[in-house]
Amino acid sequence: MGPCVIHSLKAKEYYLERDPITNPAGNNKNATWYGGGLAVLGLKEGERVIPKDFCFVVQGKNLEGRQLVQLTHADSNRTAHRAGLDFSFGHPKSLSICEHVLNFKSQIIQNARHEALERVIGRIDRNYIYYRLTMNGATTMHLSPGGIIASFGHTLSRLNDPQAHTHIIIFNMVFCQDGKVRGHSNEMIFKDQKYLTSLYQSEMAYSLSQNGFAIESKGHGLYEIGGIGRNIINQFSKRSEQIDMAVQILRGKYPRACEAQLRRMASLGTRSAKEQNITPDQLNKSWSQQISDLKMSKDKIIKDLEAACDRYQSQEAGQGPTALEFVTAAVRDLRQKQGTFRDKDVLTHSMSLSLGHYHPADISQAFNKAREAGIIQQIDQKNFKNGLSEKIYSTPGIAKTVNKTFHALDVDYRQNEKELKLKNNSKPKSELSHNRGIDDFKIEREFKIEREESNRQYSQENDCRLSKQSEVEIGK
Repeated sequence: MGPCVIHSLKAKEYYLERDPITNPAGNNKNATWYGGGLAVLGLKEGERVIPKDFCFVVQGKNLEGRQLVQLTHADSNRTAHRAGLDFSFGHPKSLSICEHVLNFKSQIIQNARHEALERVIGRIDRNYIYYRLTMNGATTMHLSPGGIIASFGHTLSRLNDPQAHTHIIIFNMVFCQDGKVRGHSNEMIFKDQKYLTSLYQSEMAYSLSQNGFAIESKGHGLYEIGGIGRNIINQFSKRSEQIDMAVQILRGKYPRACEAQLRRMASLGTRSAKEQNITPDQLNKSWSQQISDLKMSKDKIIKDLEAACDRYQSQEAGQGPTALEFVTAAVRDLRQKQGTFRDKDVLTHSMSLSLGHYHPADISQAFNKAREAGIIQQIDQKNFKNGLSEKIYSTPGIAKTVNKTFHALDVDYRQNEKELKLKNNSKPKSELSHNRGIDDFKIEREFKIEREESNRQYSQENDCRLSKQSEVEIGK
């Protein structure tokens, strides 16, 4: 699930609640602090999140309770603080079944999750903690030395199916280089949410494949663990089934809504309270009974898992596509959909195609090789009013076409300009200095004004792409 905005009123209730597996005693054993801004608050990375500290930080306060980030007025009757962003990173259902139902290589799964989370959180902390600064009427975005981040590991769906996932909370509190505390500008996280999700899934899939798991790619950056049949996955996907049914009803009411909007409405509309008092023993008995209902046993499923892993490892020992070939395939796919693309677009699609085969670092190196080999070329760099910029890439063929088109337009413009000058020079000076010259001046002035208005509108539209947060993208 992509990032979504959270408010302090609900955050304290939801994230500090008891989890029967990762937080059975309710002491937040499943919660950890991260971020380069922790030292200012007197916290350290890797420390367990204490409820008292969390309650202060989520309200934009320091650990003594002093307000650091200004509150925002949600409406005329109450004041609510935007606590930050919740960026959830989940696992395929088959992996949750391996970890919690079958206890198959559970420690390996936990280690892979820990490493993947640390890498993604580190990437967010170094590259996505921005704040806004307004001077002389111009607002620009600046990168902070580090943010305030917390992770909360959960294991269950709301219908008590195994569903391991981690909530990464990026707090709306940024310690800026000028010593002031400002709110977090979250546009870039929304813009690159697909890239960050693919980065996490790629890290997980590669680590699991290196430790004997069979990775079965399902397309669109999704995968399952080989050896876990669809009937088993369906048995432990009651929450997904509940949402799917709700989506079908909502589709009739809102025919113009996209799938992401429908699923989000369905998820919120069918959300029930989590069962706080269920025990690990009760969960295990329930899960074992559900396997028996399928006329299967845990031992039989584990044997199927081990056989699938052996087949996968033997196939991986053969000659497969290189990382550069995956990047080339991603570029080819993107080129068919759009003429130009960002580096994040290429990396995201490449990681999705290569799940389990290569580490994200290998894909990044292959991307650089693709640039050096001329497989992709930078054709533009967009500079935005907020001070940020992004490089635009394309294939050599499209880059050549673009350059040729602009060259032809430039030649035509220069030729027309030359002919106009020759025509004007051939006319008597007296004619140019009277009505015809005044009319030409008016036309030129009006054209200049129109062109400036057009360029201004173009800049505003591009600026808006970074500065406007779209709720529609949440959950894609």
